[in-house]
Amino acid sequence: MWGLLAVVALLWPARTVGLLEGLPLESTIANTVLLGVVLPTLLWFHPRFLQVRFARGAILALLAWKALAAATITPDGWCVRFEPQRPLVKDATSIVPHSWDVRADWLSDQPACSAIVRRPYKGLGEFPVWFFNLPPPNDSWPDPLDLPPAARTGMIVSGFVDAAHDGTLQLEFTRDMQAAAYVDGVKMDGTANLAPGIHHVRVAAMLTGDRWRFEPRWNGADLWRSAGVVSTVKRPSRFDAIVRPWAGWLVTALAAGLMIAWIVSLRLRIGSLPALAWIAGASVLIGGLAATNHVEAARWCVPGLIAAAFIPVPARLRNVFGVFALVGIPWLVLIVVAFADNIGHFRLYAWGNDYWMYQRFGYRIVMQGYWLEGGTKNFYFQPFYRWVSGLLHLAFGDSSIGEFFWEGGCYLIAALLSFHLAKTSSGFR
Repeated sequence: MWGLLAVVALLWPARTVGLLEGLPLESTIANTVLLGVVLPTLLWFHPRFLQVRFARGAILALLAWKALAAATITPDGWCVRFEPQRPLVKDATSIVPHSWDVRADWLSDQPACSAIVRRPYKGLGEFPVWFFNLPPPNDSWPDPLDLPPAARTGMIVSGFVDAAHDGTLQLEFTRDMQAAAYVDGVKMDGTANLAPGIHHVRVAAMLTGDRWRFEPRWNGADLWRSAGVVSTVKRPSRFDAIVRPWAGWLVTALAAGLMIAWIVSLRLRIGSLPALAWIAGASVLIGGLAATNHVEAARWCVPGLIAAAFIPVPARLRNVFGVFALVGIPWLVLIVVAFADNIGHFRLYAWGNDYWMYQRFGYRIVMQGYWLEGGTKNFYFQPFYRWVSGLLHLAFGDSSIGEFFWEGGCYLIAALLSFHLAKTSSGFR
């Protein structure tokens, strides 16, 4: 029960911007790695931490605060609505496609928002336009007009800015976006000087080509991380003004405190200095190679992890948990570092192959409700994976990072199963 409550508390989408916002797991690197990799790992290999009073108190406090916030606080971010000029989705009930964003109207047949924007989009790959993987609606292959750079897609962004002091709002676009921005109904020419108070912001753009950028700035800094200004989907209430200065920090403090204490507890459970030294050394070596664009060299180091068999460890670590610590942690470091550039970036899949079909079926199952049909009446292309791909996107958003984490976790499970079977007849080493 406490494991389930921990998952709900940490993954429940926060109403405010922070380092650990919950779903979707693509807003920050900390959010993606800690909640997408570290959390399931701790739940599997170190659930005993949840018996500690501090852990249960933090979980209940985080749940209570998020429940209160859901009822009283206006969500941070702006509403992003896309309107493609050509039909993209089979059996669509609206011209507005869904992005993989559970904070938006993902359960609605007529979504008002495709996604919620809380971070700058510095290139096409960072825009929540995964739906370009879906066309055409007749189950054929995409036409050039269905995809960038030939596609034409309308984008409407709307929201509010609540400024505590005078400031300058700046919205950066590219020529390919053909964008016009308005503050309180008045068209702005790149920048607008705002007086203290609440202001309505609206952007209307036609996305063409493939050179896109959308970066809202407040006094030259990232709008979403700036002090003295709040950006919300709807007009903020008086209660927002009271709790805003510390609401986001409270979520971050509770979630980070829980995760850090859990990690420290895992480290204390391992305990053995030779084992900890091996874990640190192997992780730094493999992770460092991957981080410096020597991914192939890092992969060739993986067979070297077999040397962990010769690390002197106490009897309490001569089991699956001990092998996870010695081999699994460096392996997961490699997976995270090698594929970190996928965090917050969507991919255009090579259309016409099986993988492309998995993604289309996953969207049809999760976003359009064809759970029993599975997206197609005849099962082909590995039937079970279509549900997996859809649920991974539901957790990790438009990004494909969830696919890499899932595959890395499956390899680790297979390796630990191999150890378990071999240990029964051959011993730990």
